[in-house]
Amino acid sequence: MNTTINQRVGSRDSPPISSSSVSRAGLAILIFDSIWLFAMLTWALLDPDAILAAIGAAAAWMTALPLVLPRYSFLSPWSLLALTVHFGGAARGFYISLNPTFASRDIDQLFLLGHQSSYFVGPGLWYLAGIGLTALVYVLFSERWGAKIRPPFSRLVFANSIILPTVVFAAIGFLALLAYVQVSGGFSLEQISAKRSVISGLEVGDDYQSHGVLRFLNSFGQVALWGYLGKTVYDNPRFSYISVRGIFIAFLFVNAAALPFYSSSRSEVAFILIVAVAIDAGVRHHGPSRFAILFGALVTVGALVFMTNVRGTKDWLQNAQLDLIEGLEGLVVLNRNFGDFFTFTHVTRAVPGLLDWAMGSTIYGHLLAPIPRAIWPDKPLVSIGPQIGINVYGNERSGVPPGWYAEWYWNFGLLGFVLGAVLFGVALKILANMVRSDLWANPLFVVFYCVVLFRFGYFAIGGGIGSSVFKMVTEAVCLGCFFLVCTIVPDGEKGLKVSARPIRAVGALGRIPVWHQSGSKGNFGRLRQRGV
Repeated sequence: MNTTINQRVGSRDSPPISSSSVSRAGLAILIFDSIWLFAMLTWALLDPDAILAAIGAAAAWMTALPLVLPRYSFLSPWSLLALTVHFGGAARGFYISLNPTFASRDIDQLFLLGHQSSYFVGPGLWYLAGIGLTALVYVLFSERWGAKIRPPFSRLVFANSIILPTVVFAAIGFLALLAYVQVSGGFSLEQISAKRSVISGLEVGDDYQSHGVLRFLNSFGQVALWGYLGKTVYDNPRFSYISVRGIFIAFLFVNAAALPFYSSSRSEVAFILIVAVAIDAGVRHHGPSRFAILFGALVTVGALVFMTNVRGTKDWLQNAQLDLIEGLEGLVVLNRNFGDFFTFTHVTRAVPGLLDWAMGSTIYGHLLAPIPRAIWPDKPLVSIGPQIGINVYGNERSGVPPGWYAEWYWNFGLLGFVLGAVLFGVALKILANMVRSDLWANPLFVVFYCVVLFRFGYFAIGGGIGSSVFKMVTEAVCLGCFFLVCTIVPDGEKGLKVSARPIRAVGALGRIPVWHQSGSKGNFGRLRQRGV
């Protein structure tokens, strides 16, 4: 039976998950942030120490402005940036200004470093200027740039069956997990979800191994989950997770999250679910399965709270107290993630002095990251977090990421800070425009966008320049390997013909239908099946 991709996915007149309901949700967030900002400013007039809450509220308010743009899609990378700033700015600033006596960790040691609130006002205003400039550029930049971009795989489509490549990639991820457990000291229930591969000092010793190759191979299990999910939902938009395929997807989820859970990579566990929900929503062209969101969120939040409670305990069976409130507190507020203005303040005030001008070294240094340390044992430390952790925060065994704005200042001063804010807004808008591309009719592109591009805002504002780009490139390479063995080129299309060969080889084991095209090329036309 002939089927048109555009008919199955929906009209291209509006981006996915972009409707009046989304506009109302964005407006509701902006109204709430406006009320919250007014309350925090009033509090700051009564108590000067509450200025930290006001700065955080102002940052969150600025990120809410683009949410009310016409045809805004929550699959824009701006959405995760806004969520990050709401956690790291509004929630954290309020909590620190409140200074509760029941806090499970020392707030001064984590954020203030012995300084008064006034110490953060000047840099905090610069931080607001950076976010404001980024938001302004995002709002004013053309909606046409990015909508016509054609990735190398733009003329490819999923083969009719990808179950065999999915199983193979999931198996590679599982074997990488077993190898990682073995080389990191063997399995220990008492130290499950404990921090591993921790750097002590800035000198990398012979005993240090980040096991980057194993982590990369394990991510094959993640792309197996995301790719299979995208193909499954596309084949049947009414697909239910309470089914055989749903059980298989749940198995793929557990397999994908096992190593991040074991190594206490909380953000990675969270994003396995977030990306899956984004793919589900993007392919369906409307809101994702409510059951998937509810059940997945409960499982993931439970896992994250557990990880937060036990990650610093040598024997959690004997010592850890599993506390929901304390776990959420450490997960959202009491950490140095999310690129908050406290980190921005400490890094910018440390240059020059505690930190030398980097002059681009923190960016191009990531070019060395793909080289395994097993091949180059003396490879310089690529991550810049330990430099900040040791020189600024006085940590011996944990790094602190600088965040997008602080890293631009650290490298190129005030000019770099302004340039970075502008480029950030341009990059985010170009990626957001791709959601409106006619390529969204192809589930292959939806998976690519959600896996590689959707998280850029979070990676950049929380991590920095080089680390965010490197993560995107790594995800693209891993996903490209998956695409290579489970996609084909429709007849009459010019594309990467080599990608059809693995499918034809696999097809010899069992007749896997190949898509052939008739009709217009611009929107993939009408597709019909023919066996290999």
